Amino acid sequence: MSIEALKEKKYSEKSDVWSFGITCIEIITRDKPYPGLNSVQVVTNIISSGFRHPFPEEIDPELQKLISKCWEADPTQRPKFKELILQLQSLTT
Repeated sequence: MSIEALKEKKYSEKSDVWSFGITCIEIITRDKPYPGLNSVQVVTNIISSGFRHPFPEEIDPELQKLISKCWEADPTQRPKFKELILQLQSLTT
């Protein structure tokens, strides 16, 4: 869940974009997110220290940048899904 969803129970397209970034990591790693951490540790680390899921070494640098944008602390800085689609399409061509 996004920072604003965890802290303030605010949900929007931008909080869904955060979740999309996590889903991308799950697909890439074929594993659950945040291995070795329980949900309380994840929430505490995200809120208190800006922790983000680590990227696997083999990830494309452009895809890593795109996912990182999904995890911006300020939801207004996260891309819209329309932008994500265009950026993902440019990565596959």
